[in-house]
Amino acid sequence: MCALSATTQPAARPTSGRPQLPPPPAPVAAGAHWWKPVTGTTEQRKRRQGKCLRYGCSNKAGAHKKFCPKHHHQAQKANDPISYIYSMRKQRAKQRGHEWTITLDNFRDWCEWTGYHQRTGRVTSALSIDRKDPAHGYHIWNIQPLAYGANSAKGQTAEPVYFDPDTQSFKRGTPPECPF
Repeated sequence: MCALSATTQPAARPTSGRPQLPPPPAPVAAGAHWWKPVTGTTEQRKRRQGKCLRYGCSNKAGAHKKFCPKHHHQAQKANDPISYIYSMRKQRAKQRGHEWTITLDNFRDWCEWTGYHQRTGRVTSALSIDRKDPAHGYHIWNIQPLAYGANSAKGQTAEPVYFDPDTQSFKRGTPPECPF
């Protein structure tokens, strides 16, 4: 029996355990899709059926939308994070019965001024939107960024706590007037 050349020898297979996974894909180039697009005929079929156009997803697409709610939110979060944060916070405020009068443009300016959009997530140091006066809803004059930990502690003390964007720290006392 003759030995096979290096190019024709079968690849080594694991003898036990989980099969080997392929290497991770290369980083996405600028302007390219960060998800695998479906082919043209598949897209037409999925549109006719009212299905999500994301590769491998068979969930029903939202009304007048290309994607199911899960993939719609993923795309919105990737394309415009501030708009995504705005819509999620507004939706949650309405669910809790709080008034929301902040426009998207005002929210963008407020995020740029405070850096709120750069410190979000599920950690205690992440910023939350705090209402200075709990008797009123979410208005541009009634909100301030506050760490989740400080916001939680605020409910346990009578002294006000506010975020000072100049020093990037939290201070006790009455906050200065908002420039908006």
